[in-house]
Amino acid sequence: MTTGFWTGDNRYDIALQYRFKVYIGAEFLWYAKVCDKPKINIQTLAKGEYYLGDAVDDVKPAEKVDFQPITMTMIDPVEPHVTDGILQRLGDGSCFPNLSGAALKKAFGEVVIVQIDHEGNDVERWTLKEAFPTSIDFGAFDYSSENPVEITITWDYRAFTVETLGAGGTKRIDVTLPLAPEESISAVAQLDGSFTY
Repeated sequence: MTTGFWTGDNRYDIALQYRFKVYIGAEFLWYAKVCDKPKINIQTLAKGEYYLGDAVDDVKPAEKVDFQPITMTMIDPVEPHVTDGILQRLGDGSCFPNLSGAALKKAFGEVVIVQIDHEGNDVERWTLKEAFPTSIDFGAFDYSSENPVEITITWDYRAFTVETLGAGGTKRIDVTLPLAPEESISAVAQLDGSFTY
């Protein structure tokens, strides 16, 4: 006999959207309202291309995989002041007006998204590596609305790890993209002005 949530066996639980926690660096964001999980995009080749006499296209996976940005929405509480915390990370002179990618990643640290069960125990932990914001929207005011002000951040990242925690112990999977060859990194450095002899 099959056991599981839908059979009424209460030994098993399901993941519910409102059971999550978010950390930026070591800071717990209790005011996080909505947060995406990481997204993987597998590109395809030959979509819409047909060989003579074929009824379906010759679509197949490409050799290219990339990560899609995620979006995080937070309520802006009076204390702690989220806007102030974000701008302090950006406003120490290393990120404005000329952006340093390394400084930007260091300012925010790792972004951790934790899925919890009905007792508040961690059951799944996503850690975004080399995460950095690509868009920060500090919200809007509206006299016709009583809704809280929301801050929305879009994050990009180089890699991520997933840890699942359960009765069988903790399992960890590292998901990363291959680094560019050294010669291509040097060529890019010459183009962007950061190359020195």
